[in-house]
Amino acid sequence: MYLSIHSKQYITLLLFMGSIFLPASYAINECHEKKANAMLEKKGEVYFMFQKPETGLYQLSNRISIDKILDRNVYAYANEASFSYFIGLNIPFEVLDHPGDVDFDLNMKTWEDLLMRDLTESWDFYPTYEAYVSLMYYFEDTFPDLAEIVKIGESVLGRDLLFAKISPQVNERRPVPQFMYTSTMHGDETAGFILSLRLIHHLLTNYGEDDAITDLMNNVEIWICPNENPDGTYRFNNSTLAGATRGNINGVDLNRNYPNPVNDPLQVQQPETTAMINFTDTMNFIMSANMHGGIELVNFPFDSWTSNQNKHADHDWWEFVMYEYVDTVHAHSPAGYMTGMGDGVTHGGDWYVIYGSRQDYFNYYKSCREFTLELSNQKLLNPALLPAHWDYNYRSLLNYIRQSTYGLHGTVYDNETGEPLLAEIYIPGHDSDNSQVYTALPHGNYNRPILEGTYDIRYSAEIHNTVTITGVDLFNYHTKNIHIALGAESSGEIFEISLSIEGEGGKVLPYSGTGYFNDGANVFLNAIPDSGYQFLKWTENGEIVMDDDEPAGAHYAFMAEDARELTAHFDSISFYVAFNVSDNLGNSIHNATITLGDIENAPGNYIFWNVDPGTYTYKVERSCYLSDNGQLFAGNGNVYIDITLNNLPGDVNDDGQVNVSDVVLMIDYFMNQEPNNFCFINGDINGDGLINVMDVIKTTNLIFGREMYSPKTP
Repeated sequence: MYLSIHSKQYITLLLFMGSIFLPASYAINECHEKKANAMLEKKGEVYFMFQKPETGLYQLSNRISIDKILDRNVYAYANEASFSYFIGLNIPFEVLDHPGDVDFDLNMKTWEDLLMRDLTESWDFYPTYEAYVSLMYYFEDTFPDLAEIVKIGESVLGRDLLFAKISPQVNERRPVPQFMYTSTMHGDETAGFILSLRLIHHLLTNYGEDDAITDLMNNVEIWICPNENPDGTYRFNNSTLAGATRGNINGVDLNRNYPNPVNDPLQVQQPETTAMINFTDTMNFIMSANMHGGIELVNFPFDSWTSNQNKHADHDWWEFVMYEYVDTVHAHSPAGYMTGMGDGVTHGGDWYVIYGSRQDYFNYYKSCREFTLELSNQKLLNPALLPAHWDYNYRSLLNYIRQSTYGLHGTVYDNETGEPLLAEIYIPGHDSDNSQVYTALPHGNYNRPILEGTYDIRYSAEIHNTVTITGVDLFNYHTKNIHIALGAESSGEIFEISLSIEGEGGKVLPYSGTGYFNDGANVFLNAIPDSGYQFLKWTENGEIVMDDDEPAGAHYAFMAEDARELTAHFDSISFYVAFNVSDNLGNSIHNATITLGDIENAPGNYIFWNVDPGTYTYKVERSCYLSDNGQLFAGNGNVYIDITLNNLPGDVNDDGQVNVSDVVLMIDYFMNQEPNNFCFINGDINGDGLINVMDVIKTTNLIFGREMYSPKTP
């Protein structure tokens, strides 16, 4: 149990600190105090340095905002109230230039400026606030199937707190890990602001183009908030970052403002903090990171204790993942980059203990693995250096997201109904301080990153029996899917069930690939064909276990009692298109030639087999008749088309015209000349079954317009 410091003990300790920090030979530098007051009046916070005391720093850090400790020097921020308290301790200090006050061009860009830039390469700028908001919604408008911008709340001054949700089928909740990056909760630490925007752009523009990015996005739901403290970043107006502050507009350090297991923050919870807490309460983030600046290192939990006092249950996993991040950075950056605290990796409390950090809130209260990423020694980074810092870090940023796909994954569901359950996944002898994970509804999926090893795993849910799986082997950079059914018939032994697909055009839900199910679990499978395809059968070792003729068809359920290898078979749907060709009297016409799309059948063949779904043009031709053409759609079953071909009276030579040549040919015919290619149906205009003088007269009248032809009707 971790006890808070009682108020009387706290005051006594601080008074004692005041007596030991300042020997009689030291006096407060009045010049620095005046400089501090001027900075407080202008910016609402002061940046200063003092020497690290031998004792009492933990307690002091609950009143001022410690930025970093280098050697024996403590760098800190304070608002008016906390600095007044600090002054009362009579500790020698030196006021430093504020990191948000810079003497270089920030290369601020409006939205109109950004529209003229090539964002695939040029990220050496900072956006105005309006340009930042417009850029976020530009991502949504340009990639509507991949990106959604979600406003989770507003800052004290009413600026938007925005997330980009990045996911295929972005409007759906998929059964994949949820991952979060945020940046700039300290408003003057801006490298992550631009790297986050660029990461959004990089993911969206490379989906479907880069296999690794496509696979990552297919398997993770990614949320990115580029600026968690816009009031601090745009401290004086929306057009510039000049004068940016660490705290929000109230002078509160948002990274000391979260509930804490040792000491809750002294300052009232800020709107930015409340918005983040309320939003994440609706999510099930598996992993996350928040981006900072002022030093170059990765800082992993806990912040509230040293590693000697209390380690995270996954401390060894954290070291493994943090060194993966830093080692990759070192391979793509100049010597000396990201080497803070020696090698660029530190346990939070071993550097210095703080209370109220977001990192500890998410790890301790939300079962989410979050670390703090310090990207640059310079807080408000010169924009000319932003492209280089992207190049140093983007591979590691992607690698860290990918870690959420490894470890232990699966689903938990009710064995009788198959309904997903809200369940706890706990590792006995390993988990502590809320490091266990939980399933997420509506799919009942869970994701547990963990270092390779052999573990027992306990699954529990309300009003269900608890199931414990023993001796599960897990490996780094691998995923093991274990699906657990909770119910009276299920137990802790697991069997490997392999699910594969034969042919294209379908998927199996809710599982895919190779997974494990506990003994007695009812396994519910659903083979879903894509549009234009059909499910054929389930097979095992080449033998049909269920096909589409059975009542359940694609829905297959069985009890897990042994290992199985099942295959769902799909095939494209084979439609046929059939034509019925007749004349205007309803008499069938034989030996017409029909073309469907690029396929021409032999004369008299009126059926096209195995037609793929789609829209086709057709043409029907027969000597002595006018051709017919049109368009049809095949895709919802077999297609039947009735075609009526009309003839052209008088056109006995079938040249598409009625003229003197036809009259001559008709005379030859009834004079028993028997000309070749004579269209009898067109010559027998009066319909008496003969070619005679009356037909010649009618044809002549047609030529000279003295008679109109009326088609014969049935």
